[in-house]
This record gives sequence, structure tokens and C-alpha cells, in this order.
Amino acid sequence: MSLSLRAKTVLLNHLKTLKHNCMEIKIIRSNKKQFLDLLLMADESELMIDRYLDRGEMFALYDDDLKSICVVTMESSDTCELKNIATYEQWQGMGYGIPNKNAVIIHNDIEN
Repeated sequence: MSLSLRAKTVLLNHLKTLKHNCMEIKIIRSNKKQFLDLLLMADESELMIDRYLDRGEMFALYDDDLKSICVVTMESSDTCELKNIATYEQWQGMGYGIPNKNAVIIHNDIEN
């Protein structure tokens, strides 16, 4: 995989920011249902979550412990859709959703 200079710069800056802030974003590839409590905060129907969870890419943001998750699906070769993004209530309004969303954008830029 070959990255453009812009993509490399954006990724490196983002990773430096995360490391400095002690945040870590993990791609969750299995056992995604363990995050059901958070998923249900953004999508009230477990049946709807089941429709996209297996085919979606899940990202979990940790800052000591889990703060936020999001799920993105590829809808076509050039379109992805943010299906779910949720932050635990006590951490809402503190910016935890923003780095998670940015990691998704960077990940999809790199993958494509």
C-alpha cells in the first residue's frame, strides 16, 4: 500500500495527537456485540444494528477506558456511511467523538 505525502502527514499528526493525549483508537474486528450498550445509545433497535454490524468497520476510542465507538460501512466503491457513533453519557461534550470520526476518515483514505 502506498500513501500520498498528504495522507502520511495527516496520519502522523493524528497519531502524535492521540499519543500525546493518551488516547488510543482500536479497530474492532470480532466480538462487536460486547459494545451493544453503546451501540444502543445511537440506534435504539438491536435488529437494525444487526443489519450493519457484521459488515461494518468498528472503531473504539480509549482514554484509560472505553469512551466512544463508531461503525462505518462501505456502501459502494467510493462511498462509506457512518452508521453509528456513540459516547458514554458522562463523557459526552468532551470531544471524544471527534478523534474517533477523524480516525475513520484517515483509515478509509488509506484503505482506498
